[in-house]
Amino acid sequence: MKLAEINPVLLKELRQRFRSGKTFWLLTLYLLVVGAFILGFMYLNWRNSPGMFQPNRSREFFMLLSATQLFLLAFVTPGLTAGVISGEREKQTLNVLLTTRLTPWQIIWSKLASASAFMVLLVFATLPLYSIIFLYGGIAPEQV
Repeated sequence: MKLAEINPVLLKELRQRFRSGKTFWLLTLYLLVVGAFILGFMYLNWRNSPGMFQPNRSREFFMLLSATQLFLLAFVTPGLTAGVISGEREKQTLNVLLTTRLTPWQIIWSKLASASAFMVLLVFATLPLYSIIFLYGGIAPEQV
């Protein structure tokens, strides 16, 4: 599939979303919050048993990290998707957008796909943080 064959609204939304400074800061803040949960859990674990990390606690660690990520995504997703159509109305570009050859559903799906692509980026960005769990054992990659 060539770049010219992609839905132009989707292409514009992806470029606009991933080139903005807001994306960088939101991704940074997201990773800092998840990283703080990881460091807090590791600190509490090492404080209770100094000098070693207990592999049997890795399952709890994995569950905590997954729950934290689910909680954060549940709050970030509506904030990114709620205002996309109303933003077009505020910028007074909705009428121009509706006069294109795209159907209203194609426009809506393009904007939703752009927000979903950012959510996928957030999930993939936390994979290096998940590698800490595998480093200390207790969870096998097959269990994920």
